[in-house]
Amino acid sequence: MMRLRLRLLALGLLVGFLAVLARSFQLQILPSPKVEALARRQLLQKIDLVGRRGTIRDRNGRELAVSTNTVSVFVNPRLVKDPDAVAKALAPVLGTEARGLRDRIRDHSGRKFSWLARQLDERALERLRRLDLRTLPGVGTLREYRRQYPQGTLASHALGFVSIDGKGVEGVERAFDESLRAERGQITLRRDALGRPLFSEADQIRLDSYHGQDLELTIDAHLQFSVESALMEAVRKHDAVSGTALVLDPHNGEILAAASVPTFDPNAAGLSSADSRRFRLLTDPIEPGSVVKPFVVAQALEDKLVNPQSKISAGNGFIKIGRKTIGEADAKHRFANVSIVDLIRYSSNVGTVVLQQKMGWEKVEQAFRSVGLIGATGVDLGAESKGLFRRPTAAQKLEQATMSFGQGFASTPLQIATAYAVIANGGYRVKPRFARGHGTSSRERVLSAATAKTMRGILEKVVEEEGTGTAAKVDSFRVAGKTGTSQKVDYEARGYKSGAYWSSFAGFLPAQDPRFVIYVLIDEPRTGGYYGGGVAAPVFSRIASAALRFSNPSRAPTPLPPPSTAPLARRPAASSASSESFAKVSLPSNELPDFKGLPLSGALRILQERGAVLELLGNGRFVADQFPAAGARLKAGEKVVLKLR
Repeated sequence: MMRLRLRLLALGLLVGFLAVLARSFQLQILPSPKVEALARRQLLQKIDLVGRRGTIRDRNGRELAVSTNTVSVFVNPRLVKDPDAVAKALAPVLGTEARGLRDRIRDHSGRKFSWLARQLDERALERLRRLDLRTLPGVGTLREYRRQYPQGTLASHALGFVSIDGKGVEGVERAFDESLRAERGQITLRRDALGRPLFSEADQIRLDSYHGQDLELTIDAHLQFSVESALMEAVRKHDAVSGTALVLDPHNGEILAAASVPTFDPNAAGLSSADSRRFRLLTDPIEPGSVVKPFVVAQALEDKLVNPQSKISAGNGFIKIGRKTIGEADAKHRFANVSIVDLIRYSSNVGTVVLQQKMGWEKVEQAFRSVGLIGATGVDLGAESKGLFRRPTAAQKLEQATMSFGQGFASTPLQIATAYAVIANGGYRVKPRFARGHGTSSRERVLSAATAKTMRGILEKVVEEEGTGTAAKVDSFRVAGKTGTSQKVDYEARGYKSGAYWSSFAGFLPAQDPRFVIYVLIDEPRTGGYYGGGVAAPVFSRIASAALRFSNPSRAPTPLPPPSTAPLARRPAASSASSESFAKVSLPSNELPDFKGLPLSGALRILQERGAVLELLGNGRFVADQFPAAGARLKAGEKVVLKLR
């Protein structure tokens, strides 16, 4: 009897096993669509991903914007049994409040996927590594890319920044978003027995394949650093509201440097104000003032109404238009007559008005439009202002007169620089651009070569003795340019703001064969004067000197002696430290230390060992700023710029 029972039990087990085996065969080998859908829903999870965004480099290959690997934390609220415990465990890691995390998990309880934190920084990643996520069912991590700007605030307005999802918001990041942006992909993750997503190496390879195109800018990062340093110092010195400066190649329109002050850090763009992020170079039209006078003269020369030696009436410094009287800004420049050369040299308002009346307003407007003072420049960054211009009627003689010397309409700094490029390059209007390899440079002749050459000679007189721009001189080089001083408009009161001015200088060098067009604008200087010749012209000189050093190897600093074999690095130093404040601490031989606040003598010793080329800005014994930034990998013979205090 016992044997029969055992046989029946064995038979039952065999039948059961065969039934399970048959059912397994049916589910695994011959599944129904319903079962397949159920299996996919339980075992697989689809997540949308964006790959690596393209790297942005300067014209010499230095990285200005990169995308680095990072980690984001997500949760499947359906698998979280204890939201309070999960929130308490993750809050210290993510640097947030536990209550907020708990509420987010509960609010999304009906979902299968919800982000808890995106693109963790290094500190959060280090804390996350010490946490065992296996103890937190429903919580997982996913590799993403974080946009970083290794040079900090350098060229931040031109670069712009991106959103948390990698979309360009401003600047180059926005203008070239389509090519920089990585492809959007979808990764299907498998889950383990507990429902936790599994991110394999194959998934990472797929993620790495969704990358955007790299972009090379026209900007020279070293020159950009010098321009920003000179501009910031001028804004502080004159207690100004803001400042703008740019360096342009007049022959192809490439923008070599473009700076606005105040600035911001694109690594933390959300912490900055909208005002500090505004790229004034493109967005803020200003009444240009006297910098437009050369274009009135150029049109008169083009039409052969005058020649450089022609004398025109200057009304002893005054001219009456209707009920209004226009006078010279400087009593020393009140003459009965002026030559065309002296009209520009002394920046005669009256002489310009007389010339405008002789030409007729239509010719003046034609001159302004042809060189780019009116209308968009077409710069590849987009989002530029077209300026402010309303054509005066035939009866508005006063408006015609004031517009001829730069009041009553507004142009952006980029429009003004583009206009000066016409004179500098021999009469061609070029389209300014920030990116290389995107589109072609355009050149349109708008002024004869002979007239452009004559104007270059006339503009040289501005920087020579008795001119209004003598402070723009550069040792051993001939400079041409024009000062500008204009009252600021009070748009609310519909008039001019009392005691508020724009101070500017526009010019180029070398005058006989220009390679750089430079425009400097200081907005509302409150101390140290307000005339363009005293405020903006010295900044032009500093920027021009820097441009020549960076572009002309024969004038570049002599390389320091080759590195020695003795190991040398630095340690923290007090404000009165000497070169002995540097200790023998191990540092990678090609990694640049942080010199800020430290003595120049110590920095020299380290740079000697690195075999670097040194460029010094300003005077002083201590380092106030540096480029490249600390931590950068230094190549043999690479230039290092130190700003002193």
